[in-house]
Amino acid sequence: DYLILKNPKTKLRVFDSDLKQTIDRLAHRGITPEKKVILLSDTVASVESKKWKWLLKNLEVENVVIMTIAEFKQQHKTKPYAEPQPEAVWELKTSENLQKEFIIKKAKDCFVKWSEKICQ
Repeated sequence: DYLILKNPKTKLRVFDSDLKQTIDRLAHRGITPEKKVILLSDTVASVESKKWKWLLKNLEVENVVIMTIAEFKQQHKTKPYAEPQPEAVWELKTSENLQKEFIIKKAKDCFVKWSEKICQ
């Protein structure tokens, strides 16, 4: 949903450079900079979770936690869960040039792929 298929033959995917559309999609799923986001996976070292944490941080969602599904179930035994409600779209505080310079250029290494060296 956040990657564009650039070449069907090679299955090359690129990051969708329309950051406003990315933020709109996240807000529609209930994510805002003010909320805590918990990324769940089988392992705490999940590359997918690391990619998402990187992206969310650069979209000014700072309170992002990675945990395993087992940890989450252990910590939240009695809490009810609900479907996320759409939220208002937010504007990034950083300039558009900085957004494109940093997020779009690094997205190849930090969201499409993952590089511990580059993305930390």
